[in-house]
Amino acid sequence: MTPQRLRRQAQAVCPEPLSMPHRNGSFVIPDSHFSIWVIGQSFTAFDIQSAALSLGFEREAQLLWQDKRYSDSPTNLGAMVCLSMASGMGGREDFMLQLIEDIRAMAARMNLFGTRVSDETLKTFHELPPDKFRASAAAAWGAYGWLTFYSTHYAADPIAYPPSLPIPGDTNRRSGGLVWPPHPVPNYLGQSMTNLYKLWPMIQDFGHVYDFTNPVPLSERVTLSFAESTYQKLLVWATALDLRMKRNEDSLSHVYFFHALYHATIVRLFQPFLYSSAHTRLKSFNSRDCTPASIYMASMRQLKRLLIWYLTKAGRHSDNGWFTVAVLQIMSATLWNTNDPDWKIYFQLCFNFWKEAYIRYRIYLKIARANLYFALQLGVIERDTAVALVNELRAVGAHHVDPESAINSAIADHRMAAKHLTDSRVDTMAKEFADLTLSQHTGDVERNTADGASSKESEVAPSHNWLKTVLN
Repeated sequence: MTPQRLRRQAQAVCPEPLSMPHRNGSFVIPDSHFSIWVIGQSFTAFDIQSAALSLGFEREAQLLWQDKRYSDSPTNLGAMVCLSMASGMGGREDFMLQLIEDIRAMAARMNLFGTRVSDETLKTFHELPPDKFRASAAAAWGAYGWLTFYSTHYAADPIAYPPSLPIPGDTNRRSGGLVWPPHPVPNYLGQSMTNLYKLWPMIQDFGHVYDFTNPVPLSERVTLSFAESTYQKLLVWATALDLRMKRNEDSLSHVYFFHALYHATIVRLFQPFLYSSAHTRLKSFNSRDCTPASIYMASMRQLKRLLIWYLTKAGRHSDNGWFTVAVLQIMSATLWNTNDPDWKIYFQLCFNFWKEAYIRYRIYLKIARANLYFALQLGVIERDTAVALVNELRAVGAHHVDPESAINSAIADHRMAAKHLTDSRVDTMAKEFADLTLSQHTGDVERNTADGASSKESEVAPSHNWLKTVLN
């Protein structure tokens, strides 16, 4: 794999569902080391040699960032978004957090989002040449979308003001009392991006109320009426979706991500009420069955169905990382409810999703460990089973450089985060797993020294045969 070939493959394998602007205002990947680093990680599933190349692009991208971080432009903002994503997936979380600060600061300086925009500033945007206007709008909504997606996994400060520029691809060209130039999006994106841009502000609004850094428990500060009104907004948004957003066997993977984000949002919205108000009827609905529990379960069923479809039918390229928004919710629900006769199926499906993602992104070793520790704490699996699963994970990621140094403080379980934020983080739980399964390391393989031969129950199915095994 040469750097030239990696560049040629960029468009085909880009994992980013939040398109960035090019200098001509169209939605393509910026031709820079920033995006190549992302692509290098992703392309590892197709050519293992790209893992080493991505490290070189990482170093060069960081040098470019130092030079461009204060040069405000739509292209530089988009490039920093790509670099931030790559840093997170590569386990460089400290760098990712610095970039997130820079993205917010640059967007505020450019009046793209995060600050109240005056009519005079809006008029200045309106007078821009069409290509510069489109580039600014694409950068604004793309960066805003990435920061919002980040907030679904981390305890993040909310963004008070969404972009004031029109949404790319939206047929409604009126905004702020002005009529804006047309802003079409490429056919390969379909309607996914335009509809996602409309969803992000709703996620920001309820994320602010559900802030896990607030010491007051969620159950004491979030009312069911707030969840109900937010749910009504989500339904209105979903009802207005184009029929092309309907999922089918020919859907591209970003459509699966789109549906997964929607249902994961609903799951998060009603999760705090599963124990205090699970069967309280929502007053704005006629159906007596419209309760927090029934809505939660309906969306969870959809997430499980999406996971199976995603793993067996979707034409995936390299966007595993984004579908984590569904997998974490499914694993949490599975571990908390092992009375479900199908829990082992979904446990294995989630693990194999992480195993596939770990080929590309070294951070998934920590994510899998955190969830295995959670499973051990709940008594769902045995110690030798957990160690065997980690061994299997290591086997597919032997090409990664120092995966143990990867950092990830994302929330592994939202139910736990509502009570103890620090204890719910991936890094905390992954460390506890390492302490709990004190092991002898032989090369790159983690061996359990306390137990003898693994029992039949703890044997892990070969990767190529995993789906047949769990569905038998």
